Amino acid sequence: MVLTDLHKGETAVVVRLAIEQEALKQRLLQVASKVL
Repeated sequence: MVLTDLHKGETAVVVRLAIEQEALKQRLLQVASKVL
């Protein structure tokens, strides 16, 4: 039970990191398109 909770927590962190990374990439693309 403790292991599954830990695994859920890790999965949530990985998912959140992926979402933040994607948002950051989108922002960089927007900035780049304005500059270029």
